[in-house]
Amino acid sequence: MAATVAKDRVIEVTDLAKHYPGEGVGALKGVSFHVKRGDIFGLLGPNGAGKTTAMSILCGLMRPTSGMVTLFGASPSQHSKAIKRAMGLVPRRSRSIPPSRSWKIVAISAAFMASGGTASTNGSVSV
Repeated sequence: MAATVAKDRVIEVTDLAKHYPGEGVGALKGVSFHVKRGDIFGLLGPNGAGKTTAMSILCGLMRPTSGMVTLFGASPSQHSKAIKRAMGLVPRRSRSIPPSRSWKIVAISAAFMASGGTASTNGSVSV
Protein backbone atom coordinates (compact mmCIF):
# COMPACT_ATOMS: atom_id res chain seq x y z
CA MET A 1 0.00 0.00 0.00
CA ALA A 2 2.80 2.47 0.85
CA ALA A 3 4.42 1.91 -2.57
CA THR A 4 1.10 2.75 -4.27
CA VAL A 5 0.77 5.99 -2.32
CA ALA A 6 4.36 7.02 -3.10
CA LYS A 7 3.91 6.18 -6.80
CA ASP A 8 0.93 8.54 -7.00
CA ARG A 9 3.01 11.43 -5.64
CA VAL A 10 4.65 13.61 -8.28
CA ILE A 11 6.24 15.98 -5.76
CA GLU A 12 7.76 14.86 -2.45
CA VAL A 13 9.35 17.39 -0.11
CA THR A 14 10.64 16.17 3.23
CA ASP A 15 12.16 18.33 5.97
CA LEU A 16 13.44 20.89 3.46
CA ALA A 17 15.73 23.62 4.81
CA LYS A 18 17.68 26.45 3.21
CA HIS A 19 20.02 28.77 5.07
CA TYR A 20 21.91 31.58 3.38
CA PRO A 21 25.41 32.35 4.68
CA GLY A 22 25.49 35.33 7.03
CA GLU A 23 21.75 35.37 7.74
CA GLY A 24 20.51 34.49 11.21
CA VAL A 25 17.16 33.08 10.11
CA GLY A 26 16.84 30.37 7.50
CA ALA A 27 14.69 30.90 4.42
CA LEU A 28 13.14 27.45 4.92
CA LYS A 29 13.05 25.24 7.98
CA GLY A 30 11.49 21.77 8.11
CA VAL A 31 9.14 22.16 5.13
CA SER A 32 7.37 18.93 4.16
CA PHE A 33 4.53 18.32 1.72
CA HIS A 34 3.55 16.15 -1.22
CA VAL A 35 1.47 16.60 -4.36
CA LYS A 36 -0.38 13.69 -5.93
CA ARG A 37 -0.75 13.12 -9.66
CA GLY A 38 -3.70 15.15 -10.95
CA ASP A 39 -3.67 17.67 -8.10
CA ILE A 40 -3.43 21.41 -8.69
CA PHE A 41 -1.01 22.90 -6.19
CA GLY A 42 -0.33 26.50 -5.19
CA LEU A 43 2.35 27.75 -2.86
CA LEU A 44 0.95 30.72 -0.93
CA GLY A 45 2.28 32.82 1.92
CA PRO A 46 3.36 36.29 3.01
CA ASN A 47 6.46 38.05 1.71
CA GLY A 48 9.60 36.42 3.08
CA ALA A 49 7.92 33.08 3.81
CA GLY A 50 10.28 31.17 1.49
CA LYS A 51 8.01 30.55 -1.51
CA THR A 52 10.57 31.68 -4.09
CA THR A 53 13.33 29.75 -2.36
CA ALA A 54 11.20 26.59 -2.30
CA MET A 55 10.30 26.94 -5.99
CA SER A 56 13.94 27.60 -6.90
CA ILE A 57 14.88 24.35 -5.17
CA LEU A 58 12.00 22.45 -6.82
CA CYS A 59 13.09 23.72 -10.25
CA GLY A 60 16.71 22.74 -9.66
CA LEU A 61 17.95 26.33 -9.68
CA MET A 62 19.18 26.14 -6.08
CA ARG A 63 20.32 23.35 -3.76
CA PRO A 64 18.76 22.95 -0.32
CA THR A 65 20.88 23.10 2.83
CA SER A 66 19.18 19.87 3.95
CA GLY A 67 16.11 17.78 3.30
CA MET A 68 14.88 15.77 0.36
CA VAL A 69 13.06 16.80 -2.82
CA THR A 70 11.88 14.52 -5.60
CA LEU A 71 9.79 15.41 -8.63
CA PHE A 72 8.42 12.56 -10.72
CA GLY A 73 10.75 10.26 -8.74
CA ALA A 74 13.92 12.21 -9.59
CA SER A 75 16.13 14.76 -7.87
CA PRO A 76 15.77 18.25 -9.39
CA SER A 77 19.47 18.98 -8.95
CA GLN A 78 20.43 15.87 -10.94
CA HIS A 79 17.65 15.81 -13.56
CA SER A 80 16.79 19.49 -13.96
CA LYS A 81 16.19 19.48 -17.73
CA ALA A 82 13.85 16.48 -17.69
CA ILE A 83 11.92 17.86 -14.72
CA LYS A 84 11.48 21.27 -16.36
CA ARG A 85 9.94 19.51 -19.35
CA ALA A 86 7.44 17.70 -17.10
CA MET A 87 6.29 20.55 -14.86
CA GLY A 88 4.48 23.85 -15.30
CA LEU A 89 5.41 26.99 -13.41
CA VAL A 90 3.58 30.31 -13.33
CA PRO A 91 6.19 32.83 -12.21
CA ARG A 92 5.48 35.62 -9.81
CA ARG A 93 4.49 38.90 -11.36
CA SER A 94 7.41 40.62 -12.97
CA ARG A 95 7.91 44.22 -14.01
CA SER A 96 9.42 42.91 -17.25
CA ILE A 97 6.17 41.10 -18.15
CA PRO A 98 3.24 43.51 -18.49
CA PRO A 99 -0.11 42.45 -17.02
CA SER A 100 -1.59 40.10 -19.57
CA ARG A 101 -3.91 37.20 -20.21
CA SER A 102 -2.97 33.97 -18.51
CA TRP A 103 -2.26 32.17 -21.81
CA LYS A 104 0.47 34.71 -22.57
CA ILE A 105 2.06 34.05 -19.19
CA VAL A 106 1.92 30.30 -19.89
CA ALA A 107 3.45 30.82 -23.34
CA ILE A 108 6.23 33.01 -21.95
CA SER A 109 6.88 30.52 -19.16
CA ALA A 110 6.99 27.57 -21.56
CA ALA A 111 9.47 29.37 -23.79
CA PHE A 112 11.57 30.51 -20.83
CA MET A 113 11.77 27.06 -19.30
CA ALA A 114 12.84 25.63 -22.67
CA SER A 115 10.29 22.88 -22.30
CA GLY A 116 11.06 21.47 -25.71
CA GLY A 117 7.68 22.68 -26.89
CA THR A 118 6.59 25.78 -28.76
CA ALA A 119 4.75 28.85 -27.59
CA SER A 120 2.99 31.35 -29.82
CA THR A 121 1.34 34.70 -29.27
CA ASN A 122 -2.02 33.41 -30.53
CA GLY A 123 -2.49 31.54 -27.25
CA SER A 124 -1.40 28.07 -28.25
CA VAL A 125 1.29 26.17 -26.38
CA SER A 126 2.59 22.82 -27.58
CA VAL A 127 4.73 20.46 -25.50
